[in-house]
Amino acid sequence: MAQKNIVYILGAGFSAPHRLPVVANFMDVADEIYWNLEPGNERDVMEKVFKLKRGLSTAHEYVNTDLRNVEELLSIAEMQLRFQPNGQNDTGALLREFIRIVIEKRTRAPESTREQCRTRDVFNPSRSGWLLAFVAHLHGLMVYEGSDEFAWTLQVGPQREENYTVITFNYDRLFELATTSLEGRLGHLITPEPPGSNSSQGCCALIKLHGCVGDTKSIVPPTSEKSVQGTWSQAYDALVKANAIRFLGYSLPAGDEYFRCFLKAVFADERSKQFVCIDALTLDPDSTARGRFDAFLRLRPPRFIFRHDSVDRYLDSTVASRRSLGAGKSDWGNFEKLHGDFFGRDSLK
Repeated sequence: MAQKNIVYILGAGFSAPHRLPVVANFMDVADEIYWNLEPGNERDVMEKVFKLKRGLSTAHEYVNTDLRNVEELLSIAEMQLRFQPNGQNDTGALLREFIRIVIEKRTRAPESTREQCRTRDVFNPSRSGWLLAFVAHLHGLMVYEGSDEFAWTLQVGPQREENYTVITFNYDRLFELATTSLEGRLGHLITPEPPGSNSSQGCCALIKLHGCVGDTKSIVPPTSEKSVQGTWSQAYDALVKANAIRFLGYSLPAGDEYFRCFLKAVFADERSKQFVCIDALTLDPDSTARGRFDAFLRLRPPRFIFRHDSVDRYLDSTVASRRSLGAGKSDWGNFEKLHGDFFGRDSLK
């Protein structure tokens, strides 16, 4: 059985439907959270950042600034704190804690976590249900249904050709919370294969390029001085082995020059000879994201297909229905065909 390595790259648009903030509204969300916090350490951290923001407003008298843009705000704040005579030695700690508070306060676990996965309705047509179904498919799971709605479990599905890896720029724990929820019905922990593994029955590997709120020290603030962690090496290994790359909710922003160079290095690697196709999906009403992808990639349809649409519509079209395997078992085995249909291409051969 020929292995097909499929890599998903998730941007902020993947998490935004779940109320997680993006660059454009991060500070607005932070404002809302701040005014609802009780006095304590978290409110103190938020107050320090907002005090910095107020102090930086004088720059607007001389240069155009957008302090509602979290990347610009934190970049200016980091530089000022670093270079002032009484600047803090670890400015990153304050910024990382600020990001953690905002993300964690907005994160909601999938509904099945709160309901203990009691019924099969956890895969209902909703954002929570689509997320759980998507993660279950990537992990290679199938549903075994008993005689009533309370008697069902998840099992490891049959051997398959596809091996999935998820690379994300997002700090949140949506993927991890969905996995934890599924583990409750699977009966054991889901242990992912190493990124780019040739195993056909391993669970999906998750690579977080900018860290995670579950480990504050790992967070890479969205400033001009982004540091590169070891996870980038894992992402590189996964991408050079990929047969397909799929961007969900990622618009290839103009300021992300490092990632552009990173992808160029991947494509230049002599091992990157297996690429079949690249698909990109994001909301793009003014076609600016499409323009950036077209300018960056030399591939054209059918090797590269861009679609202006929502992540919700993509998941509804690919995981809303399951394939019956008989004997009360079902899985998402039609996923690859439905993905191809959604993008107007044949599924991977």
